[in-house]
Amino acid sequence: MTAFIDDIDTYGIVTVEFSTFMQTDHLNLTNINSTYLDLYIMPSEDWHVYDNTFSIDPQTNMTNPCLNFTWEVFKYKDDQMFFNLTFIDHVEVSPQVLRDSLVIHVKNVSDIFYARDFRVLHPDNRTLYGEIPK
Repeated sequence: MTAFIDDIDTYGIVTVEFSTFMQTDHLNLTNINSTYLDLYIMPSEDWHVYDNTFSIDPQTNMTNPCLNFTWEVFKYKDDQMFFNLTFIDHVEVSPQVLRDSLVIHVKNVSDIFYARDFRVLHPDNRTLYGEIPK
């Protein structure tokens, strides 16, 4: 079974499309969290390396807050999962001509990423990429 990021709109709504209908009955969406998924921004062309206002704390290895965001799954039905991204500073995302990418990495397939026919998300499709619009 495969998956891909189908769309990221300017309001931070992300649509992930699966190749088949998923087993979503009786699933509490609030349980889909960082235990199962890592979401982060990958800056295009490493622009953050050349930006004087961008910094990485050497003790925590965390970036300055300009690319931070929160996320939640608000709908998961049939062959689609929908996320809402809330950026700390949306102006800082995709500041260059080439857009930054959203990365969704499935860390734990568990009982959340199974198809109705009991197929599991293929290991090659557990890291998804999508361009974030300006």
